[in-house]
Amino acid sequence: MENRFRFFAPVQVRYAETDMQGHVFFGHYFAYFDIGLIEYLRATG
Repeated sequence: MENRFRFFAPVQVRYAETDMQGHVFFGHYFAYFDIGLIEYLRATG
């Protein structure tokens, strides 16, 4: 069964959210999820 659900909420990763190797610190993924959820709810009305 094909999943046709698609929604994109681009987020620009800031320098302060990365470590010295340029990887995003795992704690910031929760903030990105929250941004995506709010943008999805905003888009659906």
